Amino acid sequence: MPEQPRPLDADTARDLAPPAVAPDPPASPEPPAPPDILQRDVQRWLAYERTHLANERTYAAWLRTGLSVAAMGIAVAHFLPGEIRTPAVTLSLGAGFVVAGVVLIAFGAWRYGRTHGDLLKSGGRTRLLAPKLVYIVAGFLAALLVLVLLLV
Repeated sequence: MPEQPRPLDADTARDLAPPAVAPDPPASPEPPAPPDILQRDVQRWLAYERTHLANERTYAAWLRTGLSVAAMGIAVAHFLPGEIRTPAVTLSLGAGFVVAGVVLIAFGAWRYGRTHGDLLKSGGRTRLLAPKLVYIVAGFLAALLVLVLLLV
């Protein structure tokens, strides 16, 4: 006669039970909603501000470079050794460097004005450092550099 199965104790029943089914993973999050109109306007405004500030930094670099070249011309004109220091040589060397510095300043001002105009065409607004002020500063510095070269 076949043997009768014996009843399972609690530990054996737990070991033989099928594993509990894990819950389904949470659904993927909703995709982000497209930015609303206000957020897009803020992003556009920030992009304009970044570009404008980069334009001002670039102009400042041109201005520094032009002033450095012109100052080097004034220094060269005044600190040449005695044997080659004649009025013609000092004035021509000094004037050459000052003119190069003035050209760099003028080019930087022109480039700033052109980029500023492009920004205004794209919907920006004018700033404190408007091109007219830049041109006035560049002209004043150029006149001052020539005056310093001639008087000193």
